[in-house]
Amino acid sequence: MAYTSSSCSYSFFLLTLFLYIFSHHHLHPSLFAEAADPALITGLCKNTREPPVCQACLKNGPSDVPSLAKVATGCARVTIHSFYDLSSKMARSTPPGELKDMLDDCAMNASLAADELDGLVDLIDSKDYRSAIDYIPSQVNHLVDYCFNNFYMHPKLTMPKQIYDAAANSDRDLNTIAAILSTLV
Repeated sequence: MAYTSSSCSYSFFLLTLFLYIFSHHHLHPSLFAEAADPALITGLCKNTREPPVCQACLKNGPSDVPSLAKVATGCARVTIHSFYDLSSKMARSTPPGELKDMLDDCAMNASLAADELDGLVDLIDSKDYRSAIDYIPSQVNHLVDYCFNNFYMHPKLTMPKQIYDAAANSDRDLNTIAAILSTLV
């Protein structure tokens, strides 16, 4: 069987994700704890932008709200990494120019946003939920929104729909974390 670059990249991504989850199990307590009551998950997700997406993320999550917030952070990390991967891939296939530069900027900021989620988990672990809520827009969300804002500032260029959707999904997941944390303050 011949291995293509894309199949190797996908396999590498899955291996990296698997190793990340098991080396950072504190970020994914649902793998190691008693499952939460479905009513708790429904109650937490009812005030999010997309309750079914929230419920799918938290399904079989642990039985306490702070741990569920960390599970939601793990879901956001996966979504933001997908945003990064898509932006990066599109930038690589775009000829040099303003659009390529903007896609590279989207990818760089998505990568930084994913990295900033570690600080959010630290705040959740320290039980500083108010600061954790404030951290999302000040340290993470603005990095995702950079892509929207950059295209807005360059109206002659159209933001690719896939990039728009990936950024919007990242925003949605960050909103879900904030909504869960808001039940703790």
